[in-house]
Amino acid sequence: MQGLRQLFISTALVAALPMTAVAEDVWLQIEARPTEAEAQARAADYARQFPNVAGFRLPSGWYGIVLGPVPAEEAQSTLQSLKVTGEIPADSFVARTPSLGQPFWPSPDAPAALAPDTAPAPGTDTATATQPTDPVTAPEPVAPDSGETLADARADEAALTAEDRSAVQSALTFAGHYDGDPDGRFGRGTRGAIAAWQTDQGAAPTGVLTRSQRLALVAAWTEEQAALGLAPVTEAEAGLSLKLPLGLVAFDRYDPPFVRYAPVKDSGVTVLLVSAPGGRDALSTLSDRLIATGIMPTGIDLTPSRTGLSSKGADGSRAAVVEVRLTRGGMKGFVLTGPAASSARLTRTADLMKAGLTVDDDTVLDETMGTPSTISAADLVAGLTPGQPSHAQSGVYVSAEGLVLTTAPGLADCPRPAIDRLHPAKVVWTDSASGLALLQPEKPLAPRAVASLAATLPAPGDGVAVGGYPYGERLTAPVTAFGRFAEATGLDGQSGEARLRLVTRPGDAGSAVLDGSGALIGVLLPRAEGSPTLPDDVALMRSRDALEKALATGSHTLSPSPAAPSLAPEDLAARARALAALVTCEN
Repeated sequence: MQGLRQLFISTALVAALPMTAVAEDVWLQIEARPTEAEAQARAADYARQFPNVAGFRLPSGWYGIVLGPVPAEEAQSTLQSLKVTGEIPADSFVARTPSLGQPFWPSPDAPAALAPDTAPAPGTDTATATQPTDPVTAPEPVAPDSGETLADARADEAALTAEDRSAVQSALTFAGHYDGDPDGRFGRGTRGAIAAWQTDQGAAPTGVLTRSQRLALVAAWTEEQAALGLAPVTEAEAGLSLKLPLGLVAFDRYDPPFVRYAPVKDSGVTVLLVSAPGGRDALSTLSDRLIATGIMPTGIDLTPSRTGLSSKGADGSRAAVVEVRLTRGGMKGFVLTGPAASSARLTRTADLMKAGLTVDDDTVLDETMGTPSTISAADLVAGLTPGQPSHAQSGVYVSAEGLVLTTAPGLADCPRPAIDRLHPAKVVWTDSASGLALLQPEKPLAPRAVASLAATLPAPGDGVAVGGYPYGERLTAPVTAFGRFAEATGLDGQSGEARLRLVTRPGDAGSAVLDGSGALIGVLLPRAEGSPTLPDDVALMRSRDALEKALATGSHTLSPSPAAPSLAPEDLAARARALAALVTCEN
């Protein structure tokens, strides 16, 4: 690998000196970043490995990192060699000078240690040492409307290959103007899409691209493809095939009815592939499950139609696109979510995912995949009377021996309480004032995590997480939901309660409510029967001060949580699930 790098460096340096581009030279584009600060940092990393790193602002607004310039006849072979050795990303490609804009790297502010080949040789007089070469100068990009005539544009178009034409159509699709197949044939739909794109660019809507317009359009699409990392993926276990943005997400786990793809590189993007048996009734349950994930924007319409569930929406923090179809074999589709600021990009990405979605009607995701236990369903009720529990709710582990804090009303007159259905337990303390109870397993347990008490309540509007069993014993693993802290008192100003903006289900009662650092700020209260109907996103919790006071009467204390920064959403969700306990009353 080292020899290959040196060979590449030697070849590139010959072409690069004095590091100004010539007409026949091209570049190897190895990465693109949305901000200049990110791109500067990555260029500095690459500069430790390669001596000819350059950076240019791209027509798309992103910042590209390139190697070169490289002689055109050697570009493809050098590109493939560096890909094979893993020295550059697999999605690197050859870029030509018209697709590059103003340079931003080498930076005049970069530390000297990051500028290779500029340090004086041993024994050189530093007062007369050769100064670093000037930054790379890229040719000025051709403006989208550069004075080319319509006749010039038609002549350029006539010389295009079928592949070139398909690339134009794909770029127009991602720009949101073309919804046909990229078949390389420019009919009325393609002409209209070109005219719409030209209007967006402030150019005359002729319906025929000039050469500079075509290069700018395709370069923006090429850069976006590289950033998204769109690649075909087949999930044979789920009976689904489609393109996924693997530059933004990576496979996480099977969690029926979902195949989960989690964010990478701080993208904030999540993909859930959906695969399950069932019809319209199952779609309604899916809607509830999606809300319970905590990744959906508030207010999104998840009402199923006759043919499936298709929706998109955004709030102040999240955006989502949902596309689930009812097929002969059940429910198949995907959910794409991410930061609200990327709403338009998510919509364009979802369109490409939807266009390539194919399903195998004979295969759905096995409901037992991803179960966090090797214990069989029969073993889960070993030692207990068989049958469905008469009541199920959530709880939170508060001691290393498996003591569980939960709400008391659901345990009234319960002869056989149990924790996670596997462990018989007994109620060792209840507090009528707070409505809380403590369960002690008959044999000590070893929970995955134990709650620690937050020092203070969050500020209104701060994010919170809840880990519990909204569907009772029907799920084998807990679910995390995300919401917002609304007010430090109850609806009538009661102390010891707090109000949340959070959608809950009956099984969530007793769940731990965590702040952004994963510290316990309260326990979710059940909705009082006979009370006025509240909006779906209003929930109440017994807050930390009341918890601490009530537990003291039962001779139990919670350790304080040390000051800590906010966790990443996936880490906060994992902690919420680790603290959750299923509390049942067995028949």
